[in-house]
Amino acid sequence: NLFDYQRELINNFQNNRFNVVLKARQTGISTVVGAYIGTFCIFNTNQDILIAAINEDVAKEMILKVKTFYDNLPDYIRPVITNPRNTESIKLKNGSRIIALTSTKKTGRSYNASFLILDESAFIENVNSLWTASYPTLSVGGRAIVMSCVTDNTYIYTDKGIKQIKDFIPNNGNIGDYKINEYNVLGKNK
Repeated sequence: NLFDYQRELINNFQNNRFNVVLKARQTGISTVVGAYIGTFCIFNTNQDILIAAINEDVAKEMILKVKTFYDNLPDYIRPVITNPRNTESIKLKNGSRIIALTSTKKTGRSYNASFLILDESAFIENVNSLWTASYPTLSVGGRAIVMSCVTDNTYIYTDKGIKQIKDFIPNNGNIGDYKINEYNVLGKNK
């Protein structure tokens, strides 16, 4: 069963080519993304999905999420994976591939990506160069999901104006001394 925000994510992924997701940890968003791109590959032939992340382990984790999703599908819809032991990519019999890459300035340049996943993009050093390298192939109909947890320089709306996350962190470093209770944080629907 999906939470409402997960259902909304899937609708956004389906209806928009480019999606930026600011997320909290442990909310199931990466799992939803894994299931979405896994489904995308089942129903679309000859697709190249690139997963770029802050390091190889994070990128491989998304591959594992897709494989877990596939393992839990009923037999009649489960795709044939032609490289089942590979931890860095998934190749389906229908020609679609999901490839995990460590992010560099040139990531995406040598692939004809139909879908790009940037995981923990706020922590990728050369994310602008990576996007620039990938965009030419995405610009002709490709799709992208760019997601990340908040960082200390993430802006949020409050009843006292726009603040950054670091504005809530105390200078003394004591856990529990955060100043979040002094503000009303405004969400999407106020």
